[in-house]
Amino acid sequence: MTENNPYATPQSDISVTGDRASFHDLDTKALKKLRNNSHTIRALGGVNILVILVSASLLSLLSSHYLDQLSVGIAIAAIILGLLSAYALWWRPAGGRVIGILSCILMLASFPIGTLIGILGIISLSQSGILFGPDKPRHKDIEAEWKYRKKNKVG
Repeated sequence: MTENNPYATPQSDISVTGDRASFHDLDTKALKKLRNNSHTIRALGGVNILVILVSASLLSLLSSHYLDQLSVGIAIAAIILGLLSAYALWWRPAGGRVIGILSCILMLASFPIGTLIGILGIISLSQSGILFGPDKPRHKDIEAEWKYRKKNKVG
């Protein structure tokens, strides 16, 4: 029977590289692009939350007397799509990229700001397939690797 020595050097099963091991094959330029796309996708999730809030507030402010059934249906569809898209863009499941692109395509119709947001979103989502699915890197891991490389001037 072995006893634990409280004065012994602590032992760890975690490797020195930790979560950084998943980024060893990316150069710094590719990591920067991945980081920027990750930030853009998170911001698109926030925009979808705003769409939900605006649609819900307009639906609640205007009584059913002023809205026809088509307008109510469009507002409810916008709320549901906004919820699905926000979930897909923040938690990034395997099919989340498709939902995000669909949401960005629908944003193109709201000229001029929605068009700009939609174009930016489509570009970011088309370049960042690695950020979705079961083996996706987490945003905080990408950010930690970026800070490490910036601090240590890894080129």
